[in-house]
Amino acid sequence: MDDSFGGMGMKDGLTHIGLQFWRPTQKGQIELVDNFKPIDDSTIISFRKWGNVHNVRVLLCIYNGTRESWNWSLAKNAFDSYRKQFIQALVAETVRLKLDGVDIDFEGKGKCESDKKAFVRFILELSIALRAKGKELTVDSFAYKWNAPNQGWWKLLLPYVDALHIMGYSETGSKS
Repeated sequence: MDDSFGGMGMKDGLTHIGLQFWRPTQKGQIELVDNFKPIDDSTIISFRKWGNVHNVRVLLCIYNGTRESWNWSLAKNAFDSYRKQFIQALVAETVRLKLDGVDIDFEGKGKCESDKKAFVRFILELSIALRAKGKELTVDSFAYKWNAPNQGWWKLLLPYVDALHIMGYSETGSKS
């Protein structure tokens, strides 16, 4: 994180870091992922300390990626069936680790229009809970209509989020 590139460091170009270390459970809780190497509180705290020193906001990023693919059913179960417990778990972990907020990175294949109402309700309620603690909320969204959440959801989401992260991937002509 402290590497320099021609005199410019990551601290010079970043405003936020989303620690994509958490995934929802089947019962609306959250768990640390172990896809790459074991992650524990000390790993997270080191990122938080670096962010504090360099004025970079550090967010708990929860995502629904698995080794196989995106698991929209897992995400939907958390934000719909277990919404209250899920919100409590996200807020509690954010506060416990003294992070600056939460980034929701749930990706669904297809439009998932039937899930839009429940997702927006989840974002509204999570926003209220986080703001009560002085925390931010950001949401990742697709750039166009092929997957969820997408640009057709933005008007409903924008009143409740501090930022949207727009994901282009190959749909925009790049390979990001």
